[in-house]
Amino acid sequence: MNRGLPLFEEFFEVVFGTKVPAYQRFSQDDRNRTDELAKDLSIEWNKFSDDDYADDSDKSEKKREYVKLRKELKESKPFLFEIYKIVDGEFMPNLNIENGKVMYNFRQPLNFPDAQSWWDFIQTYNSPTISIVKNRSAQLWIWSFRGTSLFVEGSEAYIMTPEEMQNQIYLDMIGSNIDCYLSLAPIINFLGRNELWYRLNRPE
Repeated sequence: MNRGLPLFEEFFEVVFGTKVPAYQRFSQDDRNRTDELAKDLSIEWNKFSDDDYADDSDKSEKKREYVKLRKELKESKPFLFEIYKIVDGEFMPNLNIENGKVMYNFRQPLNFPDAQSWWDFIQTYNSPTISIVKNRSAQLWIWSFRGTSLFVEGSEAYIMTPEEMQNQIYLDMIGSNIDCYLSLAPIINFLGRNELWYRLNRPE
């Protein structure tokens, strides 16, 4: 678990006005570790029960680690290289579009028929966006800014690097028919512009 890397600080400050929430990183190293533990324990991948522990022993500790890693990987979104799952229980309930740090133009969305054309645009747009993927059984929201994205589906949220977002498109994990809402143009910068916006529009 991590409270946040400098890599994500600008994204959360500009888009949400918050610090980076606690997250758990999943990578290929975790998959490799489960494979190593499975070999060490000489067990078959699908035949080990969570309750099948020996008493105090090194083997028992390895079994516990193996089960924990497998469970966490199984419950995370499929990924190719690395992905960051938000585990801060306070973040999701407080995620509010209307009261966010950035103002968006919700009247005129850009529509993209597929994820790749959407992503090609997002990578060239240097301001915050909110995207809603419509062609899915469960609604998917994606906040993006300067390559970093927050992927929110149901009660789960993931921070994604540009590389992993491209991988998600490759894995066909995004969907199609995407409405993208652009942030309103800043006067000076996002932080200063929004402070001015709130002051000018604050009720007396």
